[in-house]
Amino acid sequence: MASQLVQATIADLKTHAPFDRMAPADLEFLAAGLKVAYYPKGAEIVGPSAGIVTRLFIVKKGAVRSAATAPAGRALGAVDAFRAAGECFPIGALIGHRATQYSYRTEEDTFVYELDSATFGQVLGR
Repeated sequence: MASQLVQATIADLKTHAPFDRMAPADLEFLAAGLKVAYYPKGAEIVGPSAGIVTRLFIVKKGAVRSAATAPAGRALGAVDAFRAAGECFPIGALIGHRATQYSYRTEEDTFVYELDSATFGQVLGR
């Protein structure tokens, strides 16, 4: 039986896709591996200067803006995007074992779930 904290996390995640379609055992495994972190308004959660991405972030409460960054003289042509409750980032960089090309900054005080890359790999394998 999962702890009350894991059960509360499962209940929260199940209100968002794709978590609402996960098998109960897989969702429990995911929830048990999550940690909650707080970032104040204007804080960078992760960006290119952080190097290889080591965590998946899932917005619990708040808002995160992603903005494309590129070396001087190069344009990425990407549009800024907002992430709200239930949305994940930076999936592509985490799967590719590389740094992200985006800077993810909070638009307001924000709580996120964080999942380490090893556990993320196990979740994908499930």
